[in-house]
Amino acid sequence: MVRGDFSRVWRLFRAFLLILLGAGTGEFLTGVEAGRPRDEADEKAAELAIRAVLTAQSQAWNRGDIPGFMQGYVRDETLRFASGGSVQRGWQQTLERYQKRYDSPAKMGRLSFEDLEIRVLSGEWAEVFGRYVLKRDPSVGDATGLFTLLMAREGHDWRVLHDHTSAAEQK
Repeated sequence: MVRGDFSRVWRLFRAFLLILLGAGTGEFLTGVEAGRPRDEADEKAAELAIRAVLTAQSQAWNRGDIPGFMQGYVRDETLRFASGGSVQRGWQQTLERYQKRYDSPAKMGRLSFEDLEIRVLSGEWAEVFGRYVLKRDPSVGDATGLFTLLMAREGHDWRVLHDHTSAAEQK
């Protein structure tokens, strides 16, 4: 096991324990409240930082910059992207999938995220649910779908660790 892999496994295990044990208080807590940050200001700051990541992603996409869009993802082999009945693992492989699937400005279109629900699970983990909308050339057709993200905090930055996006609905 590579050092980075061990670190991620440890962080996942620790997050699981925090949820069960109420962030280390020793009290047995249940539900999503158990691992949440105790400070409302910290939770709000995390939510704003996550929204900034998503905004930067949509801006990069709309410039036609897929590598820039990918900066919002964890940049290693632990990244998991599931969509359209398939699973892609790893940052580089996910980048290549995007580049192959969206190989022209007409296919990329203009991306926006709507109906965002951000749930900060702890100081290191957050869940994001929302809808993506791709406004594209009529020859390709617009697309929309739902997504759920598991975001991990890396230092001061938030990154997508797991992305489950529904198959696009063509309009």
